[in-house]
Amino acid sequence: MSRDFDLFGNPLPANRGRPGRNEHVPSAENVNKVRLLVAIGWTAAQVAEELGISAPTLRKHYFRDLRKAREIYIAQVRGEMALRLQAEAAKGNVGAIRELRKMMDLAEIDRLPKTPAKPAEPLGKKERLRRAAHTPKGSWAERLGEPGEQGELH
Repeated sequence: MSRDFDLFGNPLPANRGRPGRNEHVPSAENVNKVRLLVAIGWTAAQVAEELGISAPTLRKHYFRDLRKAREIYIAQVRGEMALRLQAEAAKGNVGAIRELRKMMDLAEIDRLPKTPAKPAEPLGKKERLRRAAHTPKGSWAERLGEPGEQGELH
């Protein structure tokens, strides 16, 4: 079965000319639009509304799981950006060189092993009381003031 194309080069739906609504056919422009919108954090409902289709149609033709799609699309967009920056940097574009260097520095930071912060151990009762005894409260705090001010006890 040969597929016909419209004037813009997009394939025509299989049910063209038959009763009922024509099936949505993803175009290259729509694919790029979906990738970008999902990558910048739009919800499936927002993207579907932008394309003029329903959310189930969006999932049918573009992605099944929004979270996985977002990760994939972000990686693709970052890769394309890096390639464009590299091409401009090769031409001597100083701004592109700086941005490419930033991207590379961030990538290096992401590769470093992440050490979880050690949670502070809770203070014991005696230590809490000792610290509280050395911290003036109420009118004593005002009378003592900061070290080096007048009113400091000698």
